[in-house]
Amino acid sequence: MCGDADNDHYLSLGDVVYLANYLFKGGPPPHHYYSGDVNCDNTVNLEDVIYLARYLFKGGPPPLG
Repeated sequence: MCGDADNDHYLSLGDVVYLANYLFKGGPPPHHYYSGDVNCDNTVNLEDVIYLARYLFKGGPPPLG
C-alpha cells in the first residue's frame, strides 16, 4: 500500500515517523520502496513525509501510488 512505509497495513502517524527516521536518522528503508514514495516522483524524500502528514492530518490528497 502506498504510504504504508512500516508495513503494518494502515496509513498512520507511524508511517510519517518511519519515513522521517529513515531519511534523517538512518532508520531502515520502507519495506517496499514504492510504499515510501507517496507522491510518485521516484524518490523517497522530505516531500513524501510532508505529503503523507498533510493527507493524514489536514485532509490533503491521498497517496498517488
